[in-house]
Formats: sequence, structure tokens, C-alpha cells
Amino acid sequence: MDNIYEVERDDYVGFVDQLRKNMCSLKQEHNEGVTWYKIYSKTHGNLLCVREIYENGEEHYYIFDMPKPEERQAAPAKRKIVLEDKEEVQSFFDILSKITQDKKVK
Repeated sequence: MDNIYEVERDDYVGFVDQLRKNMCSLKQEHNEGVTWYKIYSKTHGNLLCVREIYENGEEHYYIFDMPKPEERQAAPAKRKIVLEDKEEVQSFFDILSKITQDKKVK
């Protein structure tokens, strides 16, 4: 793949989330330890993006073309939480546990 089109995973996921599923087609290819998931425009047939997965688990993401306006939709909102240390992770799960218990009581 051409590295000038390579993007970070979050950028790729955001791009795919905005695609109208009925306007795109997914093609899977596998060759010599590499699997590619290629998304094409059904309208124009052009390659929009690729997810490349190696047998060792390494992944690369590429965006080649922008979808036409009729092929897009608003991407769902997502929240990203970064926990820096063990204490933050424990606090996060303590809060989730409390919320879950409160919902069961109601």
C-alpha cells in the first residue's frame, strides 16, 4: 500500500462510521499472511479505504478517496477515555460497578 494514504486507526474508524452501508461494498482478500478489507463505493466503484491485517496482528489503515455526499451520513458520537495509571483504572471500574448496581436496585 502507498504510505501517503496511511492514517491512524481512530481516523479510519471515524471515516468508516460516516459511510452509508447501503452505498458501499466490502471485499476481503488474503495473500501470503496479509488480509485486506477493502471498501468500495457502489455508486462509482472507486476504492475508498483499506484495512490491512498481518498474521502477527500488526494493522495498517488507508484512506484513498472521499465518499460523495450521498454516500455519507453523520458518524455516531463516540467518547474516548484514556486512563493513565492503575489507580485511574480502578476508580473507573469502581464507578461503573456502582452505576450498574444502582440500575439493578431501581
